[in-house]
Amino acid sequence: MKKIILISCASKKINKKTKAQDLYISALFQKNLQYAKSLNPDKIFILSAKYGLLKLDKEVEPYDKTLNRMRSCEIKEWANSVLSQLQKVVDLNKDEFVFLAGNNYRKFLLPSINNYKIPMLGLSIGKQLKWLKEKIKVSKICHTIHQWFNGRKIHYYYQMYNAMEKHSLSQWFNEQEIPKNGIYILFEKGECAHFTDRIVRIGTHTGKNKLRSRLKEHLNENKV
Repeated sequence: MKKIILISCASKKINKKTKAQDLYISALFQKNLQYAKSLNPDKIFILSAKYGLLKLDKEVEPYDKTLNRMRSCEIKEWANSVLSQLQKVVDLNKDEFVFLAGNNYRKFLLPSINNYKIPMLGLSIGKQLKWLKEKIKVSKICHTIHQWFNGRKIHYYYQMYNAMEKHSLSQWFNEQEIPKNGIYILFEKGECAHFTDRIVRIGTHTGKNKLRSRLKEHLNENKV
């Protein structure tokens, strides 16, 4: 399952042809885009009243068109066109969609999508900006933590499978390199966040000199 984020366009634009992600200059759009990128999704698209589904790097001309001035039948026609575009690049039944878009930009799309979230549902624009600001701040802190810990020395733990004896053979890293007491950080193989390996657990141990034994309780073939 992939995570897809859909952001609605904005009326405030620069007056020249440019990439879609740079065309809209309203505070709400910019915060939406910043927050969307912090989620590390598989794809981000812009829902454009004129162009339909836009990739961030698609170069487009500025325009003066919004769904908020369209009749319901026109919005429905627009939505059908967007769904047709979406079906070519995502799975409407299996993928997870996050809508950072107003009601007019999502209401006729939702019935065709099985798995979706609307994190700012019901919030005014002012409250949306406040919500986004808080989320972006937390994301920056999380990014710093991930980058810092990924920059430290990582001790790898491997587990091999013996096909002849039908059981696992564990290879434990050098215990002498591990302190007897402290806090441990575990990463998950194949899991990414903030453009690096994702932290899946932070913990410590009970009792004196129990860090090594506590690590052994946690580690399996999916951890590094």
